[in-house]
Amino acid sequence: MDEEEKIIKILMLRRHRVPGATRKELLKKFGSKYEEVLDGARKRLEPLGMEIREIEYKNVKRYFICFKEIREKSNIPRIDDLAILAACITYINAKKEKVKKEEIENLLKEKFSRRRFEFTISRLIRTGYLEEEEGYFSIGWRSLAEVDINQLNKLILS
Repeated sequence: MDEEEKIIKILMLRRHRVPGATRKELLKKFGSKYEEVLDGARKRLEPLGMEIREIEYKNVKRYFICFKEIREKSNIPRIDDLAILAACITYINAKKEKVKKEEIENLLKEKFSRRRFEFTISRLIRTGYLEEEEGYFSIGWRSLAEVDINQLNKLILS
């Protein structure tokens, strides 16, 4: 097995709830040439409609493999769940930092029942789309990876 195959396998594996690998893990496995190996792996994945994405989350670079095109079936099962996620991401992004839980609840209670948005938010936290720390919400790693936040903002503002 060549190094490109190894790095593809590493990036496809899930560690706890988070897929992919950190920069530190890749440095440990491949040394300083990990970027060259990543480039080779990118070329191999391109004909398959896949790409290697890089995000920085909590000051840690993470690499993972995903599809280039939007898949027809979303990981979010209901349209109102998707609307809650979009509202949360947009609001948190507008505030630039963490947002108090009460602010999100006040935003969502205008359009959704408390039961609906509490259930949805807990699922979004569990799946990594949102993160909650000490009563504050922030955008989770999965939203950074899967959602084009700039495009979402443009769509909402237009």
